[in-house]
Amino acid sequence: MNATPALLARPGLVIFAHDLPRLASFYAGLLDTVPEEVAPGHLHLSLPGLDLTLVAIPAHIAETFEISRPPALRDETALKPMLPVPSLAAARAVAPGLGGGVDPADREWRAGTVMQVNGHDPEGNVFGLTAALDMAPALQRPAPAFPTLSTSRLHLREITQADAPALLALHGDAALMRWYGSEPLASLAAAQGLVRVFDGWRQQANPGVRWGLVRTEDEATLLGTCGLFGWNRTWRKCTLGYELAAAAQGQGLMREALAVALDWGFVAMDLNRVEALVHPDNSPSIAVLQRLGFVQEGRLRQVARFGGQQHDMLQWALLREDWPGASGLSQA
Repeated sequence: MNATPALLARPGLVIFAHDLPRLASFYAGLLDTVPEEVAPGHLHLSLPGLDLTLVAIPAHIAETFEISRPPALRDETALKPMLPVPSLAAARAVAPGLGGGVDPADREWRAGTVMQVNGHDPEGNVFGLTAALDMAPALQRPAPAFPTLSTSRLHLREITQADAPALLALHGDAALMRWYGSEPLASLAAAQGLVRVFDGWRQQANPGVRWGLVRTEDEATLLGTCGLFGWNRTWRKCTLGYELAAAAQGQGLMREALAVALDWGFVAMDLNRVEALVHPDNSPSIAVLQRLGFVQEGRLRQVARFGGQQHDMLQWALLREDWPGASGLSQA
């Protein structure tokens, strides 16, 4: 099996996958990155200092064995990859919903200036996670100042732990989250972990941003979130994500928030392209993208896994040249 795409110029790790979409969903969610198909059956995930490539096991081999659920751990191999994350606690919170797991906090260990812990993916592959010590902030990459934005009706601000109960109400609502791409949150601790994940985006080499949406007259009540993440500086592109409470829908609020977020992204991140993956049945989300000028580029078959099954997703994208007022955008 050829597992060496030409783009692997940095240190790299290859994992062979029995169920490629499921494994891709796990690592994308755990490591907060977006997989890119670099060849048929080859998905690439870019991490700080490391290229991770997931390769589909050929069908004639995959059909000769099965992966149990939960999987049997492959913990007797001679090699164990160490994967960087902003927060061990955040990774621990999201891993079970993605089909894997991270060992409890009392099994973490210190290695110099980092803390480490073991985990496993949905196919039983064992890995280590490593994160900078919270007690040594001077050793961590300083996050850029948070880009607070405003519209006539909304304030787009940083999400804090005080928002965790509201995030749980949003992300724990199975009906609201049915097309979101991950399992609903089950506890306040999981919501607190999600806050840490969003905060961790700011620590990445290519920082992402997740804004909390509140009305200008009510800073405390979180209506939803939106964000730009998976930033590829070289290709000048990133991914757009968003969700809005049911009571706030139908008022044009998300389109208003995304418009100012896109304005900021095209300038501050010097983006040329913004992508969005949307479930074919998520007509309200599709309508928002259409009003913003996004163009549907295709259908990715069974690329996502949530709710216990595979799902097709629609690929949408917006180019800088197609964004209203693009000619006036600058870094000044």
